[in-house]
Amino acid sequence: AGFNQEKEPYQVVTAEGIPLTGVMDLCMGDGFKLVLMADGTVLKWGTNPTPVKDIFDATLENITQISCGDDTACARKEDGTAYCFGGKAKQIHADLFSTPFENIRSITVGKTHTCLITDPAGEIYCWGTHTYGELGMLFPPVTPDIPEKVEGIQGAIGIHAGAHATCAWFESGVVRCWGANTHGQLGL
Repeated sequence: AGFNQEKEPYQVVTAEGIPLTGVMDLCMGDGFKLVLMADGTVLKWGTNPTPVKDIFDATLENITQISCGDDTACARKEDGTAYCFGGKAKQIHADLFSTPFENIRSITVGKTHTCLITDPAGEIYCWGTHTYGELGMLFPPVTPDIPEKVEGIQGAIGIHAGAHATCAWFESGVVRCWGANTHGQLGL
């Protein structure tokens, strides 16, 4: 491997050269990857997998979901809290911060925005770039780093953020989308 393009798949190895196994989920950002391990820890790499540390320099544990954007990633813990990190110069590093929510059902990171669903109400909160309406608001937020509620939505059970659009789905099977529709991303 190395820093060249690989035309055939190869197995990822740890910094110690051990094949990476026990992966439950994977997400990819711009120049980094995260994997959720079966034991609830998260590894990151650009070159070799290493543990993701929290603000106290302890390994993130009890993680049940990960999501990656261009230069930001979020990890939801078993207890319903979440941590997001990165966002500066496309580096996933120790700038880890917790979201102001405790009962998070799901969290998703788009190219430059993040959204989450609260549990049990199924309300959606988003923050970040609002260039194409990807935050689900009529006007850009005054403070883009503070999560704001997407009005008129309750009961969401799942959410996914793309580059410039966001979609949520509901127990009834209904899907609602907002943001860029330049290529029919909203199903319109």
